[in-house]
Amino acid sequence: MRCSWAVLGSGPVSWKFARALTSIGEGVSVKVVASQQLERAQALANQVGAEATDDYQAAISAKVDAVYVATPPALHEEQAIASMQAGKATLIEKPIADTSAAAERIATTAAQTDVMCMEGMWTRFQPLLTRIRQLLEQGAVGEIVCLDGGFGSPSSPMSQHSLWSADLGGGALLHRGVYVISLATFLAGAVTEQRGTLRVGSQGVDEHAEFLLTHSGDATTHGRASLITQANSPISVFGTHGTLTLSGPVYRPTGARLHRWAPPPIAPEAPTTGGLRDQLRASRLAHSVEQRAPSLRTVLGRRTATRIRAPYRGEGYEHEAVSFMRAMQDGQQESMTMPLHESVAIMKVVDSLRAQETPVEAR
Repeated sequence: MRCSWAVLGSGPVSWKFARALTSIGEGVSVKVVASQQLERAQALANQVGAEATDDYQAAISAKVDAVYVATPPALHEEQAIASMQAGKATLIEKPIADTSAAAERIATTAAQTDVMCMEGMWTRFQPLLTRIRQLLEQGAVGEIVCLDGGFGSPSSPMSQHSLWSADLGGGALLHRGVYVISLATFLAGAVTEQRGTLRVGSQGVDEHAEFLLTHSGDATTHGRASLITQANSPISVFGTHGTLTLSGPVYRPTGARLHRWAPPPIAPEAPTTGGLRDQLRASRLAHSVEQRAPSLRTVLGRRTATRIRAPYRGEGYEHEAVSFMRAMQDGQQESMTMPLHESVAIMKVVDSLRAQETPVEAR
């Protein structure tokens, strides 16, 4: 595999992705790093043996095969379109853009230029998620009823980070909620309805969001995203015959636990008779024991659960990069794992939720 890259942006994600590229093999390299902050671009370039520039267009015009767009979301549309019009395969860090209209224009340009373009939702490409999707498609938990998960951690508005900037495409949904929405879509299907409550603070961006999604198969997702509180909870999938719970953060799960059970028999529920068995269940002693020690059902549940492991390589970005380059070299225009129409649909969900925002008083 041979591929030369230009990296646009010098933030933490750019560093992680560039390191991933250098670990893939001799044929894969970073040729140029571009950032408005030339000093930061030079620091990253020194790490990966590349040139540095503060001119994004110069980086796009360089002799490279692919461009990785990892600037703030509000810049994605202009830079991605310029990259594709220059004939360069284009990988755009999530979210694909700051609005669904911008995402649609990116997808239209990809079709017109016939070059590879993909949103860099790296979580989907990790081996664990591939395995989990296969299990769910095989009916591991029966019919999916609902999902639950969240991504949130407090960050200071004084940090000057772009996630607090309305002009640069900041906000909890774009930077954190999109992980939950994309993963739920990946596992449960397209979103057909969305409702949410967004808290917009003095910085003008949504700082906390709660949302309920309905999927095409009638499953629902309860999700959270936050810039102001710890709202991290791994994705859990609840089905008619089992549950599957991921461990680790939503954006990079480390494992999963599958607990299956047989469907209940079709029989009338045994009535309460007031006999000795019912009296024992209702006794203070029984409830005291239940509160102080795990129930037998819980202990047995732990023993019957199946652990699922599929470790990712490096920091987790290598899988996305390899999949993108293989599709590019096979002459594909987009990824089957993260197709552009799904990226656009996810952004439409985000736009709809943001329209339901509730401003709060400045603190």
